[in-house]
This record gives sequence, C-alpha cells and structure tokens, in this order.
Amino acid sequence: MTIKTSPIDRHFDQFITTFRFKNVTRYEDFLVYKCPKGYAKSMSDDANVLIEKLNLPLVAIPTTFQWGDSFCVKNNETPDI
Repeated sequence: MTIKTSPIDRHFDQFITTFRFKNVTRYEDFLVYKCPKGYAKSMSDDANVLIEKLNLPLVAIPTTFQWGDSFCVKNNETPDI
C-alpha cells in the first residue's frame, strides 16, 4: 500500500528534517514552531534563510502575540495567517 503525499507535505517534511527543533506542531497546511519567549522574529528569520537555501516554496512568519514565542511556516502562495 502506497501513501500519497502532496507537494506541500514533502516540502514540510524536508523543512522539518533540516530545521531541527523539538517544539513543532504540524497542521494540514502550516507548521507552528513554539520557541523561547522573545525569539520568534530571529528564529523565523533563520528559518527563512534555510527555506531560501533549500529553494522551498515556504515562508516563516513570526506570530504577533505579545510574547513573541512562536512562528508559522506555510506555503508562500497563501494569504497571511
């Protein structure tokens, strides 16, 4: 039995494998990384550098929560979160 995966699933798999961080939650169409308080912007910047190096159609966006403790990774062709 073969399990079919979509292109975005393969991109997420590649990103998760390369950007190793233990606190990641995977949803159908985006990932949420929970990071130390105040590090969302810097970690999303690092993630975007990696995304560019891997040539993936993804984007990392820090959340706007006041704690700055998470960022999302999603397809770069979808509207803002």
